[in-house]
Amino acid sequence: MDIIHVQHPLSSIYTAEAEPCVLALGFFDGVHLGHQELINLAKRIAKQQDLKLAVMTFFPHPKQIIGNEQTPQTYITPLEQKAKLMQDLGVDTLIVVNFDSAFAHLSPSDFIEDYLCGFKCKHAVDGFDFRYGHKGEGNMETLKIEGKRFFEVTEMKKFEIDHEKVSSTKLRNLIAEGRFTEIPAYLGSYFESQGTIDSEDNQHVIGHYRKHS
Repeated sequence: MDIIHVQHPLSSIYTAEAEPCVLALGFFDGVHLGHQELINLAKRIAKQQDLKLAVMTFFPHPKQIIGNEQTPQTYITPLEQKAKLMQDLGVDTLIVVNFDSAFAHLSPSDFIEDYLCGFKCKHAVDGFDFRYGHKGEGNMETLKIEGKRFFEVTEMKKFEIDHEKVSSTKLRNLIAEGRFTEIPAYLGSYFESQGTIDSEDNQHVIGHYRKHS
């Protein structure tokens, strides 16, 4: 899988090498079952249309730039782990857009023309609540209207388990409350975390642990 890190304004170096693709868009924190369903939907479309499968995500979290967050945003999956999960799902190209103030002020129309068209998107796949452009003024309806000149759009409806939306917020709440046994139902696997442990002799150990029952 190719990983492309870009920042605004988008350099022609990247767009010149882009291949026609089906493009799934979102932050994808956790890469939970809802995210996996969206990416697999894009994967099926890519196979049907004989196109590359690309995913566009953003870093840091938009709330860190445009929200009122006073503390650093915490992530269910660090970017490195997110990339590994995307590769496991069969993604050909992962595009990581640096979400800074300049990018946040990009108009919805310019986002479509500069980024989706720039990366030769032929079919965009997004969740029903996807927002884009300055102040999130762009939504799925505007994407369908403004994007129809350039690409097809497929909207994935709300993904639910037991009539409850599967979301990154739901997972964060479960983690914060220590309800780890409930996480696999939404994540598709046990929650993993990486951290630093101070031992008695002041050595630092970096590793993964799994939260089971």
